[in-house]
Amino acid sequence: MVKRRLAAIMFTDIEGYTALMQKSEEQALYFRKTHREIFKMNTEKFHGEIIQYYGDGTLSIFESAVDAVHCGIAMQRAFQEDPCIPVRIGIHSGDIVISDEDIIGDCVNVASRVESLAVSGSVLISDKVFDEIKNSSTIKTTYLDAFKLKNVKRPLGIYAISNEGLVVPAKNEISGKLEKEKKISWLGIAGIIIGLLILIATLWGDQFLPKDENTSNTLQSMLVLPFENYTGRDDLDYFVNGMHSSLIGDLGRISAMRVISPTTSRAYADSGKSLPEIAEELNVSAILEVAVHCLGDSICVQPKLTRVYPEEQQIWVQDYYEDKSEILNLYHSLTKEISERTNASLTPEEEILLAESRTVDTTAYDLYLKGQFNLDQINKSSLQKAFQYFKLATEIDPDWAPPYAGMASVIQYQMQMGFVSPSIAIPKINEYLNITLKLDSNSSLAYHKIAVTAVWSEWDWGKGEAAFLKAIELNPNNSYSRMFYAHLLTILRRTDEALKQAAIAKELDPLRPFNLGLYAKVLNEAGRCEDAMTQAEKALSIEPDHYFVKFHLLAALECVGDYDKAFEVWKEINFARWEEYEVTETFEEVFQKQGWLAVIKEAIRINEEVWAKDGHMDELSQAGRYLRLKKYDEAVALFEKEYESHNPNLPYISQRRTYDQLKHHPGYLKLLKKMNLPVE
Repeated sequence: MVKRRLAAIMFTDIEGYTALMQKSEEQALYFRKTHREIFKMNTEKFHGEIIQYYGDGTLSIFESAVDAVHCGIAMQRAFQEDPCIPVRIGIHSGDIVISDEDIIGDCVNVASRVESLAVSGSVLISDKVFDEIKNSSTIKTTYLDAFKLKNVKRPLGIYAISNEGLVVPAKNEISGKLEKEKKISWLGIAGIIIGLLILIATLWGDQFLPKDENTSNTLQSMLVLPFENYTGRDDLDYFVNGMHSSLIGDLGRISAMRVISPTTSRAYADSGKSLPEIAEELNVSAILEVAVHCLGDSICVQPKLTRVYPEEQQIWVQDYYEDKSEILNLYHSLTKEISERTNASLTPEEEILLAESRTVDTTAYDLYLKGQFNLDQINKSSLQKAFQYFKLATEIDPDWAPPYAGMASVIQYQMQMGFVSPSIAIPKINEYLNITLKLDSNSSLAYHKIAVTAVWSEWDWGKGEAAFLKAIELNPNNSYSRMFYAHLLTILRRTDEALKQAAIAKELDPLRPFNLGLYAKVLNEAGRCEDAMTQAEKALSIEPDHYFVKFHLLAALECVGDYDKAFEVWKEINFARWEEYEVTETFEEVFQKQGWLAVIKEAIRINEEVWAKDGHMDELSQAGRYLRLKKYDEAVALFEKEYESHNPNLPYISQRRTYDQLKHHPGYLKLLKKMNLPVE
């Protein structure tokens, strides 16, 4: 049931709680337990109503502003007793809407902002609360100033409760959710003068001001650690993880910053490593931590940004309390704030993208995140569930683009895994992607999916490259767009460009085994086989049974001539089938007695005489074996067969190492021309 009422709204939180958790989890949990006990006892004593506990904070309401302030005074006095707990309290009053699990209203957001201005030991109130308590003889107040709070239209007068035992902050101690000052102060004028001097120095050969290359405060690389779920509900982990990925996607639009991917970020969940250790491993200069304190009709988050070099320093922390329907706008607000705090300049195009405002149906958003969670599992049943969640989201909010891109992603996976034929899948993929772009012409994901379909399904290289470039333009930090573009460049034999894109992609997602396997493929084809081996081994150290990566480790080992290890990896990949057909001992004996090429020859024979009859022969792999034996006619014949069946991996026959072997073979060149691939 939903109802309206007038109330005094109180927020409290423990100052520096996240840092305390890192220093002493036991002490932090004790502080939180004591904080809640004191809060509960006094809220009941002064006739308040507890709405929500979130992490280290609380939200409560009172019918009387006088009761709310008396409660705040009593709590702060209790918090000062040994052990002293550093708590901030803020109170505002106004009209609220109460639902079964939450309260909403502009005055709730204002109360949160008032609390953010407080320091530990203080109780701050708005001018509206002051008007309601000013005639109380038991309450003393000190006027601080009028402050322009973030997203609040008029400046708000702020008072500190100055009863005995309470802290009254000086005006210069006030920080929190404030709009940035726009007036020009003497400090600003001084800054302008300094700027002019720097300009003059530049124009006159830097005659007046010395250069110092180490004075820049620009933070050009960032890791967003997995969000901390302090809601007390493990069943909301999918939502918290989805928020984490969404914010990284939003930050990824900033071309002036390198933002590490969600997959690599999640590798550091509960790692026990310090921020400097993590930063050194990933070569990032800043780390963002986000605590999620409530998830209901409203969302409470606390982002904290830390500069890691030259020394660890917290440069920003702020509390946000927003209606859930505003979550997309919240990501934009956080992204813009972080860009300012890190001095990462936004291009005019990025400014426009981040200025877009859109509310989203909360049920549709919840379904979308459930769809994403199931999509990430990548198996037959999870893909079916993901599609249903995305479809329900489009029915509830048909004008919101991401669920349509989600449905296209599901079908693309189903096609790649052989669950749906290309003739059925490709038209549906294109249909959903066209809807996505009609609703959101700036969807990087849609352009990425268009590119992948164009290259590996439609064999339209121009369309694929244009779409990849557009996806990268819209999200320069999308590691997959860059890595798959590198594979297209490899197919087109533009090796230097491929290596550049692949290296960037690897830096964006250095702990994702599949990404490292894709990188190993690019390195192998560029002739950098030892580097490819290093990347594949790193991937397998993270996920030892990664089937895809083992293939590229095998290729790298063969390339460097380490046939003993190559044979062992080949056996690992094929062990189940070799045992089923009882050929393991045969392969081992041939390899031990006659060597690598002999066992390749034996594999050709067994494939053609045994496995082909059961439908188990991979023609492209068989063609690769013929190439090793320099039987080029047989290899090209199999390529032509795969052309007729439109094998999505056939374009790789154009890559440099294969081309160098077959560039004088007329059948091969004819096939490249049919596929519109370069022949020179």
